[in-house]
Amino acid sequence: MEKHSAFQVIDLKELTEHGVTGNKQLGLLGQTLTFTCGLPRHTFPVILTNGQFIDIKYESGPITVRIGCGNQFNELTEVIDLRNGQAVQVTCLE
Repeated sequence: MEKHSAFQVIDLKELTEHGVTGNKQLGLLGQTLTFTCGLPRHTFPVILTNGQFIDIKYESGPITVRIGCGNQFNELTEVIDLRNGQAVQVTCLE
């Protein structure tokens, strides 16, 4: 059985450069994900509880990632538009 780390980094700038577009949705359970825009110089922490979610965009571009805590997306808490050098670290508390 493959084990997955509870901490992962996803570079939205790199995804865009490889032609990834559209909307993605991820549900977290007791995990932390970091979304970057290139090499991060400033990181914004976000803590979600069950049912809360945020939308993350990369420079108002073609990718929007919706990150939720749990399997229901009931309450939008924030929309973050990442710029080059920024990151957002999303933690889901169960």
